Amino acid sequence: MSEWLVLATVVAATGAFALWWRAHDGKVRAVDDRFTGEELAAIGAPPERRLLVAFTAPSCAPCTMARRVLEEVAGDRDDVAVRAADVGDHLDLARAHGVLRTPTTFALEVDGTVLGRVAGVPTAADVHALLDAGAVPDSSRAA
Repeated sequence: MSEWLVLATVVAATGAFALWWRAHDGKVRAVDDRFTGEELAAIGAPPERRLLVAFTAPSCAPCTMARRVLEEVAGDRDDVAVRAADVGDHLDLARAHGVLRTPTTFALEVDGTVLGRVAGVPTAADVHALLDAGAVPDSSRAA
């Protein structure tokens, strides 16, 4: 009987985690963070443009999807550029900004101030809303 109880507990915990993951994956979050001038230079940030920085890995399929979304957004806007930062090549930078998975995207102001971050594949609408608002919109906040 105790085996069934353990199995039921594991299934319930797995289901709860899956629901939590789905609710948070790809959602824009507010963070109190800033990229320094040296960090911006290391990822090749263009001057006088806001930046979407995607931390990626070579064999990451969601990274490819995220990159397409970010390039679509940048294509719609004259003031935004996209840069991919391979986690293997920029490990110190990833650690400094708490990147725990790929893709993780940061939306940055020209001065390096982080407007918001997304772990997973964002939607173009969420990225546009973030850039338009200059901060995480209330409807996109994830707990």
